This record gives sequence, structure tokens and C-alpha cells, in this order.
Amino acid sequence: MRLERLNLEFFGHFSDKQFDFGSRKATGHDFHVIFGPNEAGKTTVMEAYLRLLYGFPSKDSYGFQHQRKNLRISGTLEVDGQHRDFTRLPTQKNALLDQNSNVVSESALQSHLGGLSMVDYRKLLCIDDESIELGGEEIVNSKGDIGALLFSAAAGIGDLSGVLNSIENQADQLYRRRATNSRLAVLKKKHADIEKQIRELDVPASGYRKLNQAYAQALAVEQTLGSERNALIRQQLTLRALIDARPLLMEIEELESRIKPFDAYPRDLAITSEEIEALLTKQSKASSDVERLENELASLQNEQKSEPYNADHLILVDGLEAIETLKSLAWVAGQNQDKQRRACDDLLADMLRAARDLNIDTEVDVSTLVLSSSTLQALEQAREVARTSAHNVSNEQHEVDTLREAVDLMTAENARLESELPIDGSLE
Repeated sequence: MRLERLNLEFFGHFSDKQFDFGSRKATGHDFHVIFGPNEAGKTTVMEAYLRLLYGFPSKDSYGFQHQRKNLRISGTLEVDGQHRDFTRLPTQKNALLDQNSNVVSESALQSHLGGLSMVDYRKLLCIDDESIELGGEEIVNSKGDIGALLFSAAAGIGDLSGVLNSIENQADQLYRRRATNSRLAVLKKKHADIEKQIRELDVPASGYRKLNQAYAQALAVEQTLGSERNALIRQQLTLRALIDARPLLMEIEELESRIKPFDAYPRDLAITSEEIEALLTKQSKASSDVERLENELASLQNEQKSEPYNADHLILVDGLEAIETLKSLAWVAGQNQDKQRRACDDLLADMLRAARDLNIDTEVDVSTLVLSSSTLQALEQAREVARTSAHNVSNEQHEVDTLREAVDLMTAENARLESELPIDGSLE
């Protein structure tokens, strides 16, 4: 596995800082050095690369410029001759993404790290001031192999002996002669069990063909039986629905028979709920009135039956009928009496106004002002004569007009009086 490109998108004091180391084929080199003054960010770049490989810790000291939730590192690695892009996010789950921003498993990187943890990787492959100081302290404090310690110090690896012991333990766990619990021994036993199962399950080619044919036939039978089962289920559901619906159908038939006499009735009534309520109120009142009148009628019939029969009372029938007729006429006249009185008062007032216009004493009996037909005809003839001679006598024009107006007024008043005054000519 080889690093070709490292991009510190948001990490430490860097924002979109990119380091392009080129491919192995393009450069022909496989060793690269990042150098710079103190506090330039060399350690930050190394820490960013470690986080790309192993992920972010729960608390990160490099989130001082960018919030931890916004930290982001990406890079391109050459893995088994293929170029793969990865992006690391500071989340606990789904933290590793591929070039299409799809989540990938951590094994995509861990399978190429040889089982090294982040601590071992840092001690073996990361050289900084801290690791050099730890190597010197190990030379001073160690009691083991001085050559290994010197090599450890020269390489800047502070805990080489610990790493070697750890590797030896891992090797013993992987394989140890005549050991039955090593990983290789367990895998060999598992492999033997699997081969035994394969031999037990293995069948010859002819047997496989027969089994395959039987399997195909079983599938065909299963499909046929499945179709038949589905048809039976649908039939069962239909019958169950009919059984459940039968009581409802019987109830519908009963209701239809009950409403059969009302087929001629309209389906919808063009009436509002308020009108229905008013009709119900009116019906209730009418029912009460009918009941009351029926009671009164029954009471009167009882009284009539209790009265002794007298044949002399029959002669009063015609008179009673006449009285009933007169009673009706009197009731109608009483209803119109006020109206007739008001009309008479209006006529009298009009006649008094006409009398004042004619300079007639208002105390005079207005009935004497009613002219006969002959008088009215003479006045009409005089008006015609005055009309024909009016253009010759300018001084008489005003009198003729006045006379014409008086004649018209008296004619109208006379017609009204004749139609409204009583026959005897008296005024109330």
C-alpha cells in the first residue's frame, strides 16, 4: 500500500491543503520527504495520514480551527496495483467513504495494514521528536539486547523490544509446533471437517442429474399446486363474502318490501330542515286545534241530543239561514266600514277645497253643490262657446279659462259624489 495523494480538507490549521506524491510509475520513486520550519505543520500532516488510515479519536486536539464535526481528510492509495480514493469523517459509524461517497467497510484499509494497530504503526513507521526521546530513554533503562536498543534509538523507535515481543506472541498464536490451540491448527481441523462434509454430501454426476430433474419436477408441481391453492383461496373468500352478505341482502329485501307502497313518493324533498321544522310545528298546532274542535263538536252534539225536540223550531230554519247570510254581510261591511269612512272624509275635504276655490261659503250644504246633468251640459256648451270666442276677446280669456277649470273640477266632483254618496243624498 502506497500513499499517492493526501488532502487535508479541514484539519488543524489547514483548509483544503493537498500533497501530491505522484504514482510509482510516473515518478519511479517510493520515498518522499516533507520538510519545513518549526510549527509549519509537518506533525499535523503525519497525524492527518494516521487518521485517514485508522479514524478520528473521540477527542481530537486538531479541531481548534475547524469544529470537530467538520473535520475531513481524503487521499488516494495504491492498493495491489489499483488506485483507490478514500475519505475519512469524524463520526463513529459510516466514517469511511469511497470515491463515490458511498460507505465502505474498515476492512478495505485494515486488510492491507498487516494487522498493525495505530499504536504499532506510529511506533514503527512514524519518526518524530517524541519517538526519538523515548528510544533514548529505552537505551538508558533497558537491560536487554544493546544492539536492538541502539537500532531502536537510531531509527527513532522507542519501544522496539515491546513491539518484537508482541510480534513473537502473535506468531506463537498463529503457529507453534505440536500445538493444538494455535490458529493454524484450528484452521486445519476446521478444513478437515469441511472436507469430510464435502465427501458426505458429494454425489455422482448421474445422481446430480436425477436430483436436478426431480427438483425441476417438484418446482412444476409446486407451481401447479400454488395456482390451484390460490384459486381455492379466492373461491373461499368469495363464498365467505356471500355468506357474510346474505343477512344484509335479506334485510335489504325486507326494507324494499316495506317501502314498496311508497314508490310513487319523490326520492328527494325540495324542502329545507327549517321549513320541515316549521311544518312540524304547524302540524302539531293543527292537531291540537282538531282535537279541541272535535271535543267542542262532541260536546255540542251531546248538548243537541240532550235538548228536547220541538217541531215549531223548524219554521225558524229559513230565518236563521237569512240571519246567517246577513251576519256574513254585516261582518264584511264592518270590515270595510273604516275604509268607507276614510274615503268619505277624503271626498268631503275635496269638496270643501273646491268650494273655497269657487268662493263658496264653507258652511253651505255640499249636497246642494251637486249639479244636474242638464246644468252640466249647459256649462259644457258655454265652455265651448267661450273657447270659440276666446281668440277675439283677450280680456275674457282669463275668465273663460277660470270657468273651464271650474267646470272640469265640478264635473269630476259631481261624478265622484254620484258614485260615493248615499242614495238619499244625505251626508253623515
